[in-house]
Amino acid sequence: MATQLTIELPKETAPADVDALQAELKQLSDIKGSGLYTPRGVGPEDIMVWIKVAGAIATLIPQVVDLLRKRRIEKATIALPSGAKIEVDKATAAEIQQLIAASQAKA
Repeated sequence: MATQLTIELPKETAPADVDALQAELKQLSDIKGSGLYTPRGVGPEDIMVWIKVAGAIATLIPQVVDLLRKRRIEKATIALPSGAKIEVDKATAAEIQQLIAASQAKA
């Protein structure tokens, strides 16, 4: 069964950057699908991208972090189904490894 991640983007993220990020995400082999949504209780200014993961989350997280950093999207947060979250632009390699470990513990 596929797992789903969420990327919370800051409201200042340009629509062109959101579109480009989605296009790049769809090119990754471990992604089954992705899209935009606004859950209940979240204001329309909040941008959320869902990612349906076909493979292991542990191999995908570093790729998503690299894409967000390459696009220079600051204050983006990756959220796992377990509730673990990390702010990408401030995350150290150790914190990213902790997030990966949390995803593997959930699996």
